[in-house]
Amino acid sequence: SIPWVAVGFNSYRIPEYYADKWQFQYSDDCISIDNEWNSDSFWQFASVMSTISTIVGGGGCLFLWTVAVGLVVSKRTWRWGGIQFMIATVCNILSFLWFANRRCTEEGSECSLLYGSKANTASLTFYAAASFSILSKYPDPKVLKLVKKNYDHEFQQFKQEPIQQLKREPAVIQSGG
Repeated sequence: SIPWVAVGFNSYRIPEYYADKWQFQYSDDCISIDNEWNSDSFWQFASVMSTISTIVGGGGCLFLWTVAVGLVVSKRTWRWGGIQFMIATVCNILSFLWFANRRCTEEGSECSLLYGSKANTASLTFYAAASFSILSKYPDPKVLKLVKKNYDHEFQQFKQEPIQQLKREPAVIQSGG
């Protein structure tokens, strides 16, 4: 009898007995799961949460990429990026409800983390770190600093020039008539 099966959201692997032990042949394709197996509500909910987490987290990564290549964003947009990663983090956490499905909770069954859930744990960590970093500090864009510095310098010159012109030129009073 087969001692265990590696099951994911959409497919599974059955180990083979080779060289006096059970092991997976990762070169073989995964076997697709039929609908009766994954009809459990925890399974379906976790699958949807994992998909949402991947989509929203991927969008957040694209957001960070655009900022990294030099696109300047407002503080409000920067905060939205942090919220986006927070949503990805929460959805990723909820995807672990998969372990509450009826196949894992049956008597004699045991579910544990394998490659897919370990990858989810890694992405969860990165999403949470990105969310915390983004929400804790808005970096002052260097381009805006230079523009502001130049603007302040020109404003100070403008402010001083009219005063100096008034001191040099006598006032001319004209009468109408």
